[in-house]
Amino acid sequence: MTEKNTRNHTIWGMTLACALPIELAAAQRIGKAVMVGVACSNRVPSESVLSFGFAGALHGNLPIGTVVAYTRVVDETGRVVWQGEPLGVRDAQPVIALGINRFIGSVAERKALQEKTGADVVDMESGVLAAAGVLLGGIRIISDTPTSRGVFGGAFKMDGTVNWKNLWRSPLKKMSSAADGYKALTALITLPWTI
Repeated sequence: MTEKNTRNHTIWGMTLACALPIELAAAQRIGKAVMVGVACSNRVPSESVLSFGFAGALHGNLPIGTVVAYTRVVDETGRVVWQGEPLGVRDAQPVIALGINRFIGSVAERKALQEKTGADVVDMESGVLAAAGVLLGGIRIISDTPTSRGVFGGAFKMDGTVNWKNLWRSPLKKMSSAADGYKALTALITLPWTI
C-alpha cells in the first residue's frame, strides 16, 4: 500500500492524470495535466499525480454529477493499495475507489464488487497509478450509476480516443443517456470553480 501525506494539499499545483480527451481539457483549465489513456494504456507518469476525471458509482447513493474525493483505493479483492486524506475540493464526497482494469457494465457485477470490496466508485486508472507509487489522490465526477446506461462506457478506445464504430452501433441507446453524460460533463467542466 502506498500512503502519501496529502492533508495539506489541494489540487492546485498538482499534475492531473486523465484517461480521456474531455477530462484532459477540463484538467488543463486547472493546471498541468497528462493523458494516460484508459487503464493507463498510454503511459504511467513518473511524477506523482492526482487521478482526475469520471468514475462509475457502484451503488445508488451517488447520483450522476456528484464530485467525489478518494480516501482509499482498493483492488478487486478489497486490499487497500492507496490511502490518504481527501483533497481540497469543496463539497466533494469522500469515497473508497475500486481500481480495476476492465469496464463493469452489469448491475449485478457492480453490486457484487461493492459488497466484496466496500468500494463506492470504480475507475480504471487509480489502481494502476497506486501500484506504480505515483498516486497522490483522486478527484472524480460520477458519470454513471448501476441503473444508468453509462454514456461513456464503450464510447472510448483504450488510448482515450473516441470509438466511433461503437457509438454508431446503438445511437438510440447512446442518445437516451446523453442527458446523464451532459450532467457529468457539466460537473467536470465547472469543477475548477468549486475548488
